[in-house]
Amino acid sequence: MAERSKPASLEDLQRFHRDVLDLLLSFCASRGIKTRVQLNAFKGRALLDVPLWKLLETEGKYGGRYVSEGVHALEDKLGQPASVSYGTWPESLLVKRIGPPPTPGGWAKHPDYCCALDHVSERSKLIDALLLEPQRAREILDACLLGCVVLRSEHARIVGGALNPRDPWGRYRNATPRIRVWDRRVAAWASLEPTLHQEAGSR
Repeated sequence: MAERSKPASLEDLQRFHRDVLDLLLSFCASRGIKTRVQLNAFKGRALLDVPLWKLLETEGKYGGRYVSEGVHALEDKLGQPASVSYGTWPESLLVKRIGPPPTPGGWAKHPDYCCALDHVSERSKLIDALLLEPQRAREILDACLLGCVVLRSEHARIVGGALNPRDPWGRYRNATPRIRVWDRRVAAWASLEPTLHQEAGSR
């Protein structure tokens, strides 16, 4: 009989993937890799992508702390959150509460009714900062590694932006129209204004 693994705690999951990231950054530094261009030459981008995703998914891909106003409104309207694994609501519930889907494929394919997990600070910018200053990885992650569950239609409104630990929510504030964020942990709207955190790369 195959041995079944015991689920790790959230703290253990986070520690594991942070340690993996530290090891990978140390390996890159030992090879003189300090930029994504250098990393891409070895087809190694995915090595750093995986722990950055896994650190956001420790509570389920769509079960994290922050959700957009669109997701929050649907949770209220439907009386339950989206599936933490799939980012959708049951089709039968959507039909019952909203009606038949307007397009083929069901509500689960409609961008106003299915979710995406967004790296609030873009992964490419995070990887740039981590490769440049691997010794500050924990500090950079603490300030910048945030995930927000958004509707796919909202995700299309979020544009790119520079990595700034003092202003991690800038992309949401600058979306057209602005996207508010609900903090599940404190049951209140999150502040999207800049903070006084030190910027990555500054001294």
